[in-house]
Amino acid sequence: MEIDNLYSAYDAKAELDALLPEIETALERLDDEGSSVPPDGMSIVAESRLVELRSLVSPDFDFRKLVRLCEEINSAYSLQCHYATAMLIRGLLDHVPLVFGFKAFSKLANNYAGGGKSFKETMHHLENASRKVGDAHLHMPIRKSETLPTAQQVNCGQQLDVLLSEIVRIMR
Repeated sequence: MEIDNLYSAYDAKAELDALLPEIETALERLDDEGSSVPPDGMSIVAESRLVELRSLVSPDFDFRKLVRLCEEINSAYSLQCHYATAMLIRGLLDHVPLVFGFKAFSKLANNYAGGGKSFKETMHHLENASRKVGDAHLHMPIRKSETLPTAQQVNCGQQLDVLLSEIVRIMR
């Protein structure tokens, strides 16, 4: 917009006033260093884990989609988009089994021995809880009465971090 007279200055101010709420919201989402960590610690995947995942190099796997899924999980969760969070986590579980040599996450949870008993139990929990929550939200048709998912229902950050840390460990 050109400001060549007093009236055009008023028009410019009106346009800026309309954009201000969006600008303020975007600024609130950035932390001091401009990283992708959502405000108030509202993330499922830790920024430090994302840094590790971004640094992985493999001749067999491209980790960009995994990183992007993690970033989108954090974004959806921080915006309280709990349906999207659950579905993205379900998608991540479908995405990673080949890294461990399996075609399905259930096979990984049942058969991967490299992480020990605790890893196996954690993966069972991730498979049996998080996947089922995602499936329920993804495949449930409309009903007469609904309840909406909560942050607690979709947050599987601890179990997901165990999975992601094992990916980092075996790919280094």
